[in-house]
Amino acid sequence: SFLHRVEEREQINRQLAAQQAAGHASLLSYPIWNLDEQTVRAILASLTELPRVHCVDVEGVVGMGGLQAVGRCDALSGLWAQSTPIVHIDHEGEHPVGVLRQWVDTSVGRSEVLRDLGPLLLQLVLLVIVLVLTSLWAFARTVHRPLAQVADSLRAFRERGEREAVKWTSQDELGEFIREYNAGLERQEYAERALRAQLNFLTALQQTMPIPFAYLGENLRLCDANPAFHHQLGIGREALGQSMAALVPAVHWSDVLALAPGAVHTQELRGFAVRGSEHGFSLACSPFLDADGQVRGHVLVLQDITERLANEAALRAAVQRSEATLAELHRAQASLLQSEKLAALGGLVAGVAHEINTPLGNSMTVATRIADLLERLAAQFESQQLKRSELAQFIRDARDGTELLDHGLQAVGEQVRRFRQVAVSQGELGRQRFELAALVHEVARAQQRVHAKRAPRIDTDVPEGLFLDGLPGTLVRVLEQCIDNAIIHGFDTDHPADVQVSVHAIEGEWVRIDILDHGRGMPDEHLRRVFDPFFTTHLGQGGGGLGMSVVYRLVHDVLRGRIALHSRLGEGTRVRIELPLDIDAAERDLNTAALHVRQPGRG
Repeated sequence: SFLHRVEEREQINRQLAAQQAAGHASLLSYPIWNLDEQTVRAILASLTELPRVHCVDVEGVVGMGGLQAVGRCDALSGLWAQSTPIVHIDHEGEHPVGVLRQWVDTSVGRSEVLRDLGPLLLQLVLLVIVLVLTSLWAFARTVHRPLAQVADSLRAFRERGEREAVKWTSQDELGEFIREYNAGLERQEYAERALRAQLNFLTALQQTMPIPFAYLGENLRLCDANPAFHHQLGIGREALGQSMAALVPAVHWSDVLALAPGAVHTQELRGFAVRGSEHGFSLACSPFLDADGQVRGHVLVLQDITERLANEAALRAAVQRSEATLAELHRAQASLLQSEKLAALGGLVAGVAHEINTPLGNSMTVATRIADLLERLAAQFESQQLKRSELAQFIRDARDGTELLDHGLQAVGEQVRRFRQVAVSQGELGRQRFELAALVHEVARAQQRVHAKRAPRIDTDVPEGLFLDGLPGTLVRVLEQCIDNAIIHGFDTDHPADVQVSVHAIEGEWVRIDILDHGRGMPDEHLRRVFDPFFTTHLGQGGGGLGMSVVYRLVHDVLRGRIALHSRLGEGTRVRIELPLDIDAAERDLNTAALHVRQPGRG
């Protein structure tokens, strides 16, 4: 720039002034060394005549006190002051003799700068002209030509729909642009082919899809539909553009128009006349949205349900026939059950008669014997032949007979009591909430008292805080019978009985009770009949065979639970009982299951 040039020129002037000052100092060294004041004054005066030198002065000269500054020394502002040491050199070395000071004008004028820059400006103008011409030629060759080809390619696509690649290659940014442009053309061509193939596929799919569907525009106008739609409804292509509300008025079109985006309206059409016959259709209609999320129409899909409706009618008729058959079956079952009850009653009477027959026969024998003794005693008394010894013998015989008679009648009463247990009903036992641990512990203590002569060991393992909503009286009877069976039938009279009762909560709001003994166990043929009425291995020995049958009925029918018995000969027996924590909930579930069994196929 111009300022830079001025500054550079001033720096050159200072360098020249410094060089001149060094020469002047060397010129003054000899006369100052010789104290030649006149010569020194003459040299100083000649220095002031030099261009740009305004004032000169010599300082520090010994022996020349009369030297003064020479030149225009009254206005030194803006001048460059230069101080140069004056050194005299001889064979002894260098000897500083003073300092030359001079004030020099190093400023540069505009004309001087322009004179220096003139040739450079001319060269610059010529260079700019050459650069402009060269740039125009290069632009026309490297930019305008490829851009013109790009314009031709765009014009060909706009006018003829053809995509022409630009034939130009270079390694600069324009070449990169051309390559990206050609790649974009290829991508567009590929996307257009894919879109065309997809469109052809969708068109073919629409034409061949067996499911009837249609597109409805504004005001439910039929815009388009596949052939299956026209065939199912029996309407031709001339219906396009008409309102579906007029073509199929049975549809709730007001509900369709009120659909929110994403909602679906479903409806069944029955008795729809198509080509002289009645058909049924299942209809589904939902709005479709544009790119802005606005409703632009509706999609309507149909399904022919004529066959399904016919099948439903046939199914309803079959269900009615099945219900009638089921009712007849229930009547037959009730009759069969009554027959089975009568047969069971016959077996029951036979079993009870068999159990009662022995003690009752013994009692009758004893009663007859006592009657004979009384008649003999009365005859002896009337004939006054009664002896004291005979009276004592009669008393002994009567006492023994009375004991036998009492034992037999008690056995008969026990059989009658057990027989009545078979008819126990759920309504006789009160329902309440009770803690299982307290009930089990009490039953165990009671059984130990009942069988005190055998001193059984009854261990219980029941968690605290486990409550049941059910029938505590019935459960007590079940546990007593199971423990009683374990003690009486599981062990010999001379062997101490050992019974364990454990309780655990199981999944599904149920509880499990295990009654385990380590007694003799039972064979498989007995295990299969253990719950049969009047089955006993102690027939005629006080066992009636009703205990486990009553237990099974109480657990299954009254407590709504499950019972199973596991045993091996010589390894003991386990009775496992599973009960619901809430008997009412179990009964509701059972009733619900029974309802589904009675009404198959109905929700």
